[in-house]
Amino acid sequence: MPRNLAFYVVVILLFGAGILGILRLGADLQPAAAPAVPAAATAGAPAAAPAPAGLAGTVRDNLHHPFAILLLQVLVIVVAARLLGALCRRIEQPPVIGEMIAGILLGPSLLGAVAPAAHAFLFPAASLDALRLLSQIGVVLFMFVVGI
Repeated sequence: MPRNLAFYVVVILLFGAGILGILRLGADLQPAAAPAVPAAATAGAPAAAPAPAGLAGTVRDNLHHPFAILLLQVLVIVVAARLLGALCRRIEQPPVIGEMIAGILLGPSLLGAVAPAAHAFLFPAASLDALRLLSQIGVVLFMFVVGI
C-alpha cells in the first residue's frame, strides 16, 4: 500500500510540475497582432473583455466553458460521494448510503435551497444535458460490467 501511495504522489507531482511549466511558458507568449480596425467601425461596439490577471483569473475565465463546467461537476460529485461513502463506512453502514446522501446534498432540494447561487454556478441549466448524457454512459458501462 505505501508503495502505491508513493507512486501516486510522484505521478501527481510530476504532472503538476509539467502543467505549471506549460502555464508559465504560455504566459510568456504574446498574442498575435489584430488587424487595425477603423475607429468608425468600432463606434458603439462593446469593449473587449480585459485579459485575466494571473492563474486565478485564467481559471475563473475558463470556468465559463461547457467542458470545464462538466469537469468541475464530475469532480465535485465524485469527491462528495467518496467522502460521504467513507464516512458511512466508518459508522459501519454501506458506502452507497453516503453516496446517495451526497446526491441529495448536491441536488436542488438542498444545495439549491440553501445556496442557490452556488447551485446555479455549479449546475447551470445549459450544462445539465451533458451531465445527463455522461451519467447515462456511466449506467450503461456499469450494467455491462455487471453483466460480465
